[in-house]
Amino acid sequence: MKSTLDLLDMAVRTAKSERALSLDLKLDPTTLATARGRGRLSPIVAGKIADRLGEPIAEWIALAALEAEPNIRDTKAIQRLAAKVRNS
Repeated sequence: MKSTLDLLDMAVRTAKSERALSLDLKLDPTTLATARGRGRLSPIVAGKIADRLGEPIAEWIALAALEAEPNIRDTKAIQRLAAKVRNS
């Protein structure tokens, strides 16, 4: 688990396009493009994608929440916390 954009990339590889994936997940067609522009997925979108891919939903939601924290720019801190979530 690296970032929620890695999860998005995995999902896009299983779909025809990012827009098609958005529609398949019953999201607005621009949701994933907006998320990519922001550099992260929301916890809800990360959970929906993880569920679709059979990935651990709680881990991806937790990582998305960590990425959304405006005061954490230290990716190593995010990785340490994400590892703790995986091991709990």
